[in-house]
Amino acid sequence: MKIENLQKIYESNKTTIYKGRYQDYPQDVIIKILNLQYPTIEQKTRFYNEYYFTKNLNFSGIRKVIKKDTFEGKNILILEHFDGENLSKFDSKHQTDLKELLQVASNIAQTLGEIHLQNIIHKDINSNNIFCLSLIKY
Repeated sequence: MKIENLQKIYESNKTTIYKGRYQDYPQDVIIKILNLQYPTIEQKTRFYNEYYFTKNLNFSGIRKVIKKDTFEGKNILILEHFDGENLSKFDSKHQTDLKELLQVASNIAQTLGEIHLQNIIHKDINSNNIFCLSLIKY
């Protein structure tokens, strides 16, 4: 497997997330790595649930999952990349008015509604897991 140009985006005790290039995929991707060298079955299952629950979802607001794999002995997910930033960084960097904030909140609620209609419950919704491309100006 060929992974190149890794740029670390985020790291926690469980996962590290990079932007990079994956094999012959034509665009940059997100590479999410399970940090544990010897994860338990439960930890692997939890990690790969993102793949299994989202691989067939096809609606706006959900990052597409490309592949699950291993890299240097660790479990990884290859995800669609798009330019933007997580909500916590976006909110602190940009001046937004109430109308814009309500539009963002509406988009988040609509996406969560779509996810729930698929009988999926996201157990870690926070501003680091919500990604903003841009705010729509009206």
